[in-house]
Amino acid sequence: MPHSAPSMRALLDADALGDLRARGTRRHFAKDQTIYTHGDPGTDLLVIETGQVEVSTTSSAGRRMVLAHLGPGSILGEVALLDQSTRSASARAMSDVTGHSVGFDNFRAFLFDHPEVHFALTVELCAKLRRSNEALELRTEKDGPVRLALALLRLSEQFGGMDSDGAQSIPMKLSQSEIGELAGLSRANANRYLRAWAEKELVWFEKGKLRITDPDGLRAIAEGRD
Repeated sequence: MPHSAPSMRALLDADALGDLRARGTRRHFAKDQTIYTHGDPGTDLLVIETGQVEVSTTSSAGRRMVLAHLGPGSILGEVALLDQSTRSASARAMSDVTGHSVGFDNFRAFLFDHPEVHFALTVELCAKLRRSNEALELRTEKDGPVRLALALLRLSEQFGGMDSDGAQSIPMKLSQSEIGELAGLSRANANRYLRAWAEKELVWFEKGKLRITDPDGLRAIAEGRD
């Protein structure tokens, strides 16, 4: 089932987070702009302040797989920076994104000055590993509706908010293709399931905006109970 972990913002005190930002360069990425490309040198990391970022990889057969979505308070690109290697995945802005780019020397100096941050960094890395494992595990599920229901619940759990009527809104615009990629489905199949669930009043999807109107009903599908 969906799992959530504290962001770096939640784990760091205000002084430490402010110091990390001060050591970086403020960056802005427009919606759909590439932030990192798979195979590029890991010369910096990005502390995300606003917006959502999609992390993905492409198989040798050319199939794209979404590994994670990151939001405010998360860090992006720290693995390639720390081991001075290349990017293991690509990242793009799903909305306008702002943050601070921090290079290797500045980040290493920051860790020496704030040894307590090592724990927060470990938690962040573990959370990302868990999300990547969950994304890979999702692909092994043969039932398409189960995969899609799980993907939507995980997305809602990470970014969504509870509305007054008990529904869960996901605060990002997603195309049918993007929703399909979350679960390894074609656009046509994702659209078919969404329309069927909308008729049952499980979800509401219009012009890229998604609400889970019956979380318990969608959870039943995710658990194979419906």
